[in-house]
Amino acid sequence: MPDPTYRAAIVGTGGIAHRHAQSIAALGDRVQLVAVAELDADRAADFAREYEVPNVYAGADELLANERIDLVHVCTPPQTHAPLSIAAMRAGVPVLVEKPTALSLSEMDDMLAVEAETGVPVLTVFQHRYGAAAVRLRRLLRSGALGRPLVAVCETLWYRDEDYFAVPWRGTWDAEGGGPTMGHGIHQYDLLLSVLGPWAEVRAAAGRLSRPTDTEDVSMALARFADGTLATVVNSVVSPRETSRLRFDFELATVEVEHLYGYSDDHWRFTPAPGHEHLADLWTADAAAPPSGHVLQIAAILDAFDAGAEPGVSSRTRAGPRIRRRHLRLGVPRPARRGRRDHRRPPVRPRHGRRRRPVGPDPQGDHRMSGLEARHDIGTALTVHDGDVALLRYVYRPDTPLLESPKPYLSPLFTRSGRPASLFRPWDHVWHKGIAWSLPVVQDENFWGGPTYVHGRHYVQLDNNGTQAHKEVAAIEADKDRVSFSHDLEWITQGGERWFTERRTVTASLLSPEAWALTFDTAMTNVSGRDIAIGSPTTRGRENAGYGGLFWRGPRSFTDGTLVTATASGPGSEMRGGRHEWMAFAGRHDEDDATSLVLMVDHAENPMHPPQWFARSEEFAALNPAPFFSEEYTVAAGADMRFRYGVGIADAGADAAGDLADAVRGVLRV
Repeated sequence: MPDPTYRAAIVGTGGIAHRHAQSIAALGDRVQLVAVAELDADRAADFAREYEVPNVYAGADELLANERIDLVHVCTPPQTHAPLSIAAMRAGVPVLVEKPTALSLSEMDDMLAVEAETGVPVLTVFQHRYGAAAVRLRRLLRSGALGRPLVAVCETLWYRDEDYFAVPWRGTWDAEGGGPTMGHGIHQYDLLLSVLGPWAEVRAAAGRLSRPTDTEDVSMALARFADGTLATVVNSVVSPRETSRLRFDFELATVEVEHLYGYSDDHWRFTPAPGHEHLADLWTADAAAPPSGHVLQIAAILDAFDAGAEPGVSSRTRAGPRIRRRHLRLGVPRPARRGRRDHRRPPVRPRHGRRRRPVGPDPQGDHRMSGLEARHDIGTALTVHDGDVALLRYVYRPDTPLLESPKPYLSPLFTRSGRPASLFRPWDHVWHKGIAWSLPVVQDENFWGGPTYVHGRHYVQLDNNGTQAHKEVAAIEADKDRVSFSHDLEWITQGGERWFTERRTVTASLLSPEAWALTFDTAMTNVSGRDIAIGSPTTRGRENAGYGGLFWRGPRSFTDGTLVTATASGPGSEMRGGRHEWMAFAGRHDEDDATSLVLMVDHAENPMHPPQWFARSEEFAALNPAPFFSEEYTVAAGADMRFRYGVGIADAGADAAGDLADAVRGVLRV
């Protein structure tokens, strides 16, 4: 089946618009340039004639109102990027905007808010990360073949004379937003960041040394990354011998590129460290590979459209955060205005390939223990990031059908190396959602999802699917090694009765370079005015089906994995129903055959401790300390019920379960 033909439009017909039009034409039948908007009628006509554009409009609003567009390219001066992108998103059209995405933090916040509201992405042109050599470098780094990154150099040394700045909007804060830091070097250090991940600390100086501008014409920075890597970044428009240069010094090789406005494989050099000459075989240049440029990025965006995936370099993932960091941490002549501290970013694509290390606390303070960061998508979810890996996403206001008993959930979950550690809404049990606090038998109400077990009738769909309703995210605390947040909820029956209030606290902590821990603390108060008994399908008559509580559903590839406790190991059919303080699941991943370990620990003060466990491995991967497995627990009217759990997630196998349990137990006691 041929790829669909997408319809593109360009707003603005300045110099960079020609690059976009040429790139669209280079993609042949995949995309058609159907419209252009330009204030200058003569220039618009010339542009339309040159690129055979059938429809010309005097402004973006008119274009968006009259055309069916799949992607609009914003190629206008920087001060118009935010309003034009917002207009396109509100019209339901994805946006590809030239750099910089926006001029201020407040503009960036506005764009992110509209993106969250509409679900329409705004993408930034960062074409250098799509070249074949950059893709190869990131792949080798993820594989571990190059060792750790240690040092990097990023230089954009260009020359722009005074005539260049005669264009009214150039070199001004209000129109361009900055000098070479925002408008020239941005592509080089985007490529730097695409390899090394986000920086953790930046010290910088900037100056207006020569050119007739309001902004800087030179900036220099020293950056420290979360894993300890140090980098220098230099941006200049006063350098007669122009060059764009990046150098990465890894433990086992140096990789560098020198070009000007775009690179091919020939611009790159690979130098293995002494004794590691064989690594040169991994760097196989491809003379036929296309140069870095707009064509590759636009093609990648269309590929994402084809697959129904989120396109790369969206403001919610990479471009927006980087612009924030540039404003907040680089010393430019005029500090940027601070906007809201709302990042609104979903998880990023996982990384793979870190080397295995012990899962317990690292007494040497390994410098790869990067810092944690909380990002809040206001009104929807919280995400905890470990460098460029999103360890967890807590969705507190889900868009869930009533049949699935709407509830907050933790999904997706990833190991520190970026391997998936959860499954969301599998076809066999659509109410399974990563990790969730789910109770199938609350008197005769179902806060689990799906049908209810009725003895003698098996599972029956009743009008009893309750909702854990969001009230407030009460507190968010974050530092380098720990992120914690609290969430207030109400438990509402399908009939509209308010049965429980709940305050839960979720905390993520780093344990080692290979492991992290999640703690879940829930305190529920019975506000129904009557005693409420909590049980399971087993307490209602179904043998060995005592599920309910903090329930984890694992990746599909974990099927037939191994369950481990302090005293035994085996499949779910043998381990289910046993009483243990902790239990772990070791499962394997597709693609690289790696093994990950997910472990859950029951707090010693929990009711029914140590609990029976509901676990599966043969049919699918599931783990659940089930306090109500075979005995109902009654919460008196007005009384409280509290449960605390620790969860460890590690790049490790079953033999590491004991060490991981010790580490998680230590965090759970804090």
